[in-house]
Formats: sequence, C-alpha cells, structure tokens
Amino acid sequence: MPDQHQSDRGPRATIIQLGGRSSPLAFQHMNYSNHSNRSKNRPFSDSESSEIRRSNHLQSSLLVLPSHKKLNMSKSVARLKSMKKVAEKIDHSSKLRTNIPAGMAAAGPPLGPMLGQRNINIAAFCKDFNERTANIKPGIPLPTRVKVNSDRSYELVIHQPPASYFLMQAAGVNRGAMEPVKEICGKITLKHLYEIAKIKSQDPTLEWKPLKEICVMLLATARTCGIQVVKELDAKEYAEFLEERKTTVEEQKKLLQEKREAKMLRTA
Repeated sequence: MPDQHQSDRGPRATIIQLGGRSSPLAFQHMNYSNHSNRSKNRPFSDSESSEIRRSNHLQSSLLVLPSHKKLNMSKSVARLKSMKKVAEKIDHSSKLRTNIPAGMAAAGPPLGPMLGQRNINIAAFCKDFNERTANIKPGIPLPTRVKVNSDRSYELVIHQPPASYFLMQAAGVNRGAMEPVKEICGKITLKHLYEIAKIKSQDPTLEWKPLKEICVMLLATARTCGIQVVKELDAKEYAEFLEERKTTVEEQKKLLQEKREAKMLRTA
C-alpha cells in the first residue's frame, strides 16, 4: 500500500493513445489535492519535491519532438514547395471570338478596341491576319479565335467561313428568309450539302466529328436560313424561282423601310 499512497500523493500524467501509439500531445494532470490541502507554511518533503521534478522532466521530454520526426516534417514541407513550383497556373483569360473579313483587318472599330482591351499590338495583329488570309477572296467573313498570353503574345486560329455563308452562296441568294419556317429563300442539293460538310470538317472544333453529324448540323442551319435541301434541282426552274424571289425581297425591303420611318416619327 505505500506504493499506492506514494503514487496518489504526487501529480500523475496520462498520455492519450492515438493510432495504437502513445502521443505526447496531451496531458491531464490530476490529484493535486494532497498538495493543495498541505499547509502553506510547511515546505515540501524530499520525496514530494523529487516526485514533482520527475513529473516535470517527463512532461518536458514528451513535449519535444524527436529529431527524426522534425526531419520528416521538413522534407514534407520542402516537397510541398516544390510541387507548388511545378504546378502550372490555370489560365482563366477568355479568348477573343469574332468574325473578321479576309484581308481586311484594320485598326478601326470594332476590331481595334477589342484588341486594345487585351493589350495586343493592333498593327502587328492586322498585318499578321492579312498575310494569312491573302489567298482568300477579300471580304469573306472568317471566324477568328485569339488567345492572349501573359507576355502580350497571342495565338491566332482562323476557321473556315460560317456555314450560313456557304449555304447562301450555294443557293445563290444574298439574304436569308424573314420567316424561315413559312418562307423559302433558296434551294440546294444534297451534293452541295456534302461538299460544304467536307470543307467545314477542316475546322479545329469539327475535325474529329464524322461527316454524317456535320451534315445534320448543316441541315439545321439551312432550315434556320430558309434554304430547302432537295435531291435534284433543275436549273431553269430554279432560275425562275430566283426571279420571283427578287420581287418578294423588294416588297420586304419596302415594308421594313416603312416600319423604320414610322418608328422614327414616333420617337421624334
């Protein structure tokens, strides 16, 4: 019993078990009642003072991390720093998407302000674009994608002309229908559609798609433009259709002009 009395009299430290191993991360000091009940005027006995020194030494020795654990932590921190250096920065900058006429890039609006907002050298860009599109008929709209780098350089990607441009050129019309579902502005054959799909398959966004899917996309675009796709087309009948279409277009233009004039009178 003297051993039990001696252990109960001094401070006792309990070590919390983490993962099956004793961890010196937490201490719970208990049973200080004997020391608090001791008379304030009476000094500690030799056994009490030695036990207190032993417990304090145990606590300080457990709170200090071993040297090999410090080395492992330093290695992990160095590894994390190296991973941050190797990791590439994510580019959240948006690309410039616009249609530019072939061989007609100029510093004026609307192209100039869009390039200036992205800190691109406007004169160098216009010269580069006009040189790349020198072999294309001037004035053809070309969808252009520009990615700006951090050093003010850029990556220029020029696509094929829009599908609506090819469809209207094949149909021989200059404008689409005002009411696409109810009105037909032109006609093309399946052969025209297939040739246009072959050209559009050269675009970076469509180069991995089969021609069948591209043809389906072109059919939807032709429907929105008011162009009818047929198997065969007679040249004489289609010429008569285009002549009738001219009178319809003139009537539509007059109607639009009257609406504009009436709107201007109301606003005035």
